[in-house]
Amino acid sequence: MAPIKGAGLLVRLYTPTQNYKTTINPTLDIPGADVKSMITATSNDDKVKSGAPSASIIYEIKHISKLLSPSAYEKDPAHQNGTINSLEWQVYKLVTKVSRPGTESEANPKASTMICVGVTPNENTYDEYASWYDQEHVRLLSKVPGWRSSARYELAASFGSPQAVAPYLAVHLYDERNGLGGPEWRRSVETEWTLKVRGNCAPHYRRVWTVEDQSLL
Repeated sequence: MAPIKGAGLLVRLYTPTQNYKTTINPTLDIPGADVKSMITATSNDDKVKSGAPSASIIYEIKHISKLLSPSAYEKDPAHQNGTINSLEWQVYKLVTKVSRPGTESEANPKASTMICVGVTPNENTYDEYASWYDQEHVRLLSKVPGWRSSARYELAASFGSPQAVAPYLAVHLYDERNGLGGPEWRRSVETEWTLKVRGNCAPHYRRVWTVEDQSLL
C-alpha cells in the first residue's frame, strides 16, 4: 500500500500469559516515527472475559508511515517475550483532536480513564458520522466533569489482529474522578442525532482502560 503520511497512534495490545500485571518493555525503536508520548494501560471492562487483550501501550506518533509495513510489526521485541500470548498492532491516522484548556501539553495522570470506541459506519454514512462527532458529540462530551480530551482516528494498518479492526477509532480521556454515567454524559449519548448515527453504524466496540503511566518524549 502507498505510505499514509501524518500523525497518529500506534495501539499496541497484548495479553499476559501469567498474570494480569505482566508488562512488556514499552520502548520501541522505530527510526523516523518520532514518538511524542506513550501511555501504558490495563483493561477496566469485561471484554477480557471474551478474549480481548487485557493490556495496552498507546503511542502518539508524528510519522505513522514508518509503522505500516509488516516488517515493523515483526521487529517488535515483544514477540520474544515469553510472558504474553498475543500481540496486536493497530495503526491509526489522526483526524481531529480537542483537549480541555490547560491539558494540551501535560501527561494524563495515573488512574485516568481512557475510553476507546471503534466505529464502522454503514456505506455512504461516514460524512454524517464525522459531522455528528465534530459538531455535537465532542461539544457535549466536553461538558462531562473530568473530561480531558477526545480524538478521532482513521485506520491505516493492523497486524496480528485475530478479528476485524474498526476503520475509525475515537479515544476519550477523563480524570480519575469524572462524570461518566452521570447526567452530562447521558445527554451526550442520548440525543436524536446520536441515535440516528448509531443506527447507521455496524455494532461498535467500546473498551475502558485505566492509565498506569504516561511518558512525554
